[in-house]
Parts: sequence; structure tokens; C-alpha cells
Amino acid sequence: MGTQATASTKGYTLQDYFGIYFFFENENYKKIDSIKLEGEEQDIEIFYKDKSRDYIQVKTQENPMKKNTFNGEAFKKGIEILYETYNKLDKKKIKINRLILSTNMLNQGIKRLTNKIENGLEENFIYNIFEHCSADEIKKFQNKISPLIIDKKFFLSRIDESFYFNSSKSLLELKSFLEKIGIVDTYSKVFNDLKTLFRENSCQRNKVIIKKDIAWIIIKNRFYSDPLEKQFNDIYEDKLSELGFLSIQDILEEYNINNILEKYLNFYELYLQIESQKIQFSIKEKEKISLKNIKIFLDKVVKIFSKNNYLNFEENNEETKLIYAYLGFCIYKKNKENFRIYDELEIKETK
Repeated sequence: MGTQATASTKGYTLQDYFGIYFFFENENYKKIDSIKLEGEEQDIEIFYKDKSRDYIQVKTQENPMKKNTFNGEAFKKGIEILYETYNKLDKKKIKINRLILSTNMLNQGIKRLTNKIENGLEENFIYNIFEHCSADEIKKFQNKISPLIIDKKFFLSRIDESFYFNSSKSLLELKSFLEKIGIVDTYSKVFNDLKTLFRENSCQRNKVIIKKDIAWIIIKNRFYSDPLEKQFNDIYEDKLSELGFLSIQDILEEYNINNILEKYLNFYELYLQIESQKIQFSIKEKEKISLKNIKIFLDKVVKIFSKNNYLNFEENNEETKLIYAYLGFCIYKKNKENFRIYDELEIKETK
């Protein structure tokens, strides 16, 4: 069980927010394999592709902007806990990348950093103090939490809580990520869903957040931001009418398939299937997919999806075929956009 940042609800809330920050900080998501809140050793644990790890101890206080109050005891305790983890895992030959003490506090025990925060020049940061501070600053800092030896794996981080509680401010690291894939308009919805994901993860002791979980949050918000259901209904109006339905949504509700549909839209394998069928279709039909031939394309997709029975239907009928057609249609319409998300996150697995 991980160490507790604070007994207050606010402390746990900020811990979730800090996790989001560290995932997107300096394009960290490209190197990350998974992230865990309330991990076995620390409040936040990051696992990298190269098998190294970050261990983050979170310390918060209710009134973080009290300049004259340096909470030296909290800093000292946090660092001691980090080094206990380091000594324990070093014996197990676990490669530790960074030991990070992260706070929401104004007073960082280093005057220059505190002044920059107070003047709004440094809101969110993560510093290796041996690289960003002078020998005199390091000595004075250690004297305040004395005695404690700090090696070069130690990082000091401060994250401005107003980004979490003030909806008019944007977390620049997340905003920059969404700008790169051209969907910054989804910022508020994505941010809120990430808060929920990280909050749930901190309550699930044996589950980590993988990059596909992050990708799905972004894909889902884009999926529901466009009227794909109406477009599909227009294409399949005759078939829906023949079966006695006004909308594909009526069939989804009849099969209680909404949540399952969301789940399977997250499968990278299905996106690769669609991409493969697009190539084969263009070669065989000698034309691009358009409104006049998209039903022919989707019929081919339905055969593959039905054969693999991705949605675990007990029988194959005209209604389930329409559901598979809708699944294929949604993936097809979002294929390029979704691949941009996977590519930026550097998700390469096929399953």
C-alpha cells in the first residue's frame, strides 16, 4: 500500500492531478509504459519502457500560498520516505530513474524558487536541484531539513493547484499534447475524464493506468463530439426501417450494447483491420470509399467482425450485422484521427 499524501480529501484530489501532470510533463508519455497512483511503494509510481521507474512522494498543505511558512518537517519526511524506497529497491536491482518530492506549496525552502512562484514566473516545475540550484542554495536547503544527504536522483517538484480547481486555467502540458493532434477543443472534457480515471486508479490497488486507457479517453471524447449516429442512420435508413427501427441507437439499447461498444472501440486491432480493408477495397474496386460505395465496404468489414465475434453475440442476424456495420463505420470515420493519438503516445502494439 502506498504512503498517504495527506488525510484530507483535497490531498488525495491533488495527488490525482499530480499524476496527470507527470504523465504529460515534457512529453513524458512517449517514454512511459504505465503509471500507478497509491502504488506499493509511493503515492505515484511511473514505469518506463526501459524498465526504469520514478517514485513520487506527494506532500500538500491546506494553505499553500503562505510564503513565510516553510514546512520543513513535511519536506524532510517526504525525502526520508523516498530514500527508504530507494534503499529497499536498490537491493532488488530495480533501476530507479527519479525520486521526486512533489508539493503544492509556495515556500520551497529555496528562496529563488519561492520568489519565482510568488511572482508567477514558475507555476509548475520539476527540477533536479543539483542541476538547477547553486551549491549555496543546496547547502541552505539541506540545513533546513538537516541532516539529510541528497544525491542526484532527487528532484524537487511544485505543481500549482489552481490549474485543477480553476476551470479558466489550462494545464499547459495537456493542452500542448491536444494541440499536437489537432483536438485542443476537447480539453475540458478530456481533462475531466482524466481526473476520473486517475481517481479510480488510486482506489484500485492492483491496477495500473496504461497508455491505451489515456488514448481511449481522448478517442471517446472525439467519437461523441460528432454526429456519427445520424450519418449512419441516413446511410442505412432503408435497412433500419425494414427491421422496424428508427435509429441504430434503438438496436444498441435492445442489445444493451452501449458500454460494450465503447470498450471495443478501444481495440487497436480493430483500427488495423479497418486500415487493411481500406487498402484491399481500393485495389479491388479501383476507387476510393465514398458515400455511394461505403455500404459495400462496410459489408466486408461486417464479415470479418462477425467471424471474430468481437462483441460476443449468441447469434448472427440482421440486427447484429447492423451493429457491426456501425462499429466499423465509427472506426472508419475516426481512423486517421485515432492513429494520430496512438502515434503521439507511441503505442505500437497490435493487441
